[in-house]
Amino acid sequence: MLLSTSAAMPRGGKRRRREERGDVDGTAGSAIAPQQHMGDDITGPESVAQGVFLLPAPSTETQGSVWNRPCTGGTPSKRNKKQRGNEQQGTSTAHAHEASDAWSSECDEASLKAFTSCWDTTQTLIQKVLRKQNETVYGELADFARRMTSAGRQYQSPVQQVPAAVLLTGINVPDHDHMSRGLVQHLKETLTPHVVLLKARKCNGLRGILKCVLDTLLHLGADAADDDDAASLGLTKLPNYDMQVLQSWCVGQEDEQLRRAPIVLMFQDFEAFDPKHLSDFVLVCSHYIATLPIVLVFGVASSPDQLHKQLSRTAVNLLNTEQLRLRNSAATLVDFVREILMNSLFPLKLGHRPLSQLHSFFLSQTLSLFHFQRGLKYCMLLHFRNHPASVLCDPKLKLDERLAALGPAAIEAVRQTFSFRSFVESRPTVREQKALLLEDAPVVEALRDVAAGFEAREIAFNACVSCLHSLAVALPATPDRSRNLVTWYSLCMRKDAEHESSVAGIFRLLRVTSAGELRRIVLGCADILEPAACNHGCSQADLEAAAPTGQGKTLDLTLRKACAELWACGQALREYAVQLENPAAYVPQEASDMSSSDRKEPADSNTDKWSAGKKRKVWLRGMVGSLGGSNPYHALRTSVLDCLSAFLLRHLRSPFGFPLHELFVFNHSVRDALEGPTRANVQAALSRPRDYLQCQCCNGDGVDKNMPDLVIAYKLHLECGKLINLHDWLQAFASVVEEETKSRTPSKATQARFLSAIRELQMLGFIKSTTRKTDHVSRLTWGVV
Repeated sequence: MLLSTSAAMPRGGKRRRREERGDVDGTAGSAIAPQQHMGDDITGPESVAQGVFLLPAPSTETQGSVWNRPCTGGTPSKRNKKQRGNEQQGTSTAHAHEASDAWSSECDEASLKAFTSCWDTTQTLIQKVLRKQNETVYGELADFARRMTSAGRQYQSPVQQVPAAVLLTGINVPDHDHMSRGLVQHLKETLTPHVVLLKARKCNGLRGILKCVLDTLLHLGADAADDDDAASLGLTKLPNYDMQVLQSWCVGQEDEQLRRAPIVLMFQDFEAFDPKHLSDFVLVCSHYIATLPIVLVFGVASSPDQLHKQLSRTAVNLLNTEQLRLRNSAATLVDFVREILMNSLFPLKLGHRPLSQLHSFFLSQTLSLFHFQRGLKYCMLLHFRNHPASVLCDPKLKLDERLAALGPAAIEAVRQTFSFRSFVESRPTVREQKALLLEDAPVVEALRDVAAGFEAREIAFNACVSCLHSLAVALPATPDRSRNLVTWYSLCMRKDAEHESSVAGIFRLLRVTSAGELRRIVLGCADILEPAACNHGCSQADLEAAAPTGQGKTLDLTLRKACAELWACGQALREYAVQLENPAAYVPQEASDMSSSDRKEPADSNTDKWSAGKKRKVWLRGMVGSLGGSNPYHALRTSVLDCLSAFLLRHLRSPFGFPLHELFVFNHSVRDALEGPTRANVQAALSRPRDYLQCQCCNGDGVDKNMPDLVIAYKLHLECGKLINLHDWLQAFASVVEEETKSRTPSKATQARFLSAIRELQMLGFIKSTTRKTDHVSRLTWGVV
């Protein structure tokens, strides 16, 4: 069918010459092979993107017809070269998968067990954070429902106000299901068992709302039509979906506590409900509020004004509303990073590349904690799948148990990491270097020291990142103040803090702060460092004692030294805070120890005036720096900031400079998996609509009148050059969709369908209007992604 309609399409001279040479097939089939390869990529198991279409099941029949298509010309074309390159890439990928499968047969079980353990721990921490963030709001909602239902019994007027809580959930719509289930569970545990969750897609009209309420509370379900169920409810016929049935059920409760328990009806997606039916439901509830303790909860995603926009004025006047707001999802994400990624007891860390991509995707696309959680799981899955030695990241096993689980394949994978070579070259003797390359036991002992040192460094690193964030927040309105903890953590993971200009800018601004502000900042840093030292099994008495000496060969000794150093810095900052209460009494140690000979001006030598002036300037600068100027506070402030900056810069070092960091840090890009190839998905759906529509009428690679208009217009535009004549395009479109008639003018219905199709193509970005020629459009896409 496509060959018959291609004659109606204009072809330029250049395109005709390319067809004669064999570079172009003359049909749309020449672009199918790359699209088929593209479709195989987007349906891979590693893709977590939702895309814009439902991903189809792979078709072996289509694959065989595409890859076995012969070349039309004698000279190899560019498309054929690309096709052969894709075949070679697919062959090499297959060999790589076979090698990885053969290698991973030994480590699959251990890696899967470690991944399961790691993800279970992560889920536990995530649930802990979510319960903590919503605990206050859930408690306020339960108190509101308890207070309003107990007070509502005192009124006897025929029409009363219905208690309604407006719960501002935010625009992170994918999280609303999880939030609603958590709220329903909390209310059932603490307030009442009568809680109904209503969704717009299940409540079609007023009868649908009442049906969902009665089915949930009366436990009718799908078998409510049975005579046995009707008899068990004491009814002679099927129950009508009416509030009188609910009233009879509530009054008939034998337990007095259940009879007086509130009935909470939660509308999860308030904006999606029909305004008229929702207003009618509020009017119905107002007539039964004297006998039914009904409490409405409206989940509003946008703004509180939606309540007045959706409901009628009469319905709004019948509501006794109270506004509650859930915590911002961006603030909860910071808690995720603090409790999971910045937890030193959690061995696996995310590098700056995947963390920044997850964070930017969260802020710019969804604001969904669930999507961030899914992306975090994908990163963990890739790390445990690609590294046989990833068993070292199991948080539920001790270090000795992790090392014992390493097999020969895992140790060989350790030797193949990029940083292992520099680690071997750093060994002092040749014997140690040979042992690391040839024997397994020295590698295991080296991994023991590396893991212990990495965990100790992470304790100090996480505490210093929190201190750096507190310093940035304490500054006045600057670009660094707007950065949250996630941004600073990613920044410090990328490179050392001493090479970061923003860190140097923070300390420059701190050198002009007042004594009161500096004291508050110093105490804030001390409050961060001291708890970080005490949270790892070290008591305050042990930390106050001298730090252990000697080379740390065990994990406990290395952690003790790191915690003792944090504690010592916190104590030093507290001493400085005491001195900042009275900075005038501070006497610099350097000024008291300075001898009179050091204060003398250097004598003039037989040099020119320029050299003598330069020496005098250097001497004056040194005197000002040593004496702290004429103000003692300046000297005290310099001493405090020098101590703090030296400590932070010493510990804020990127983990990529340490040996064998690949075992504990995942730093691969996940942008393609997060965002997904949108254009590739659209082109695949338009090229193979049968795989997405699951119909038999769209069979084949050509153009058929049973296909959607958008697909027909898309396949016809593939035959055109850079400029497309709209009249010829319309004639080709009409020859496909219309029956054979003698009239050469398409009908008005066909013209309307054609205009709608090209408008959709323009919206998708395949064509655009042009002024180069009249009645022409410009084609924007060539080939596939």
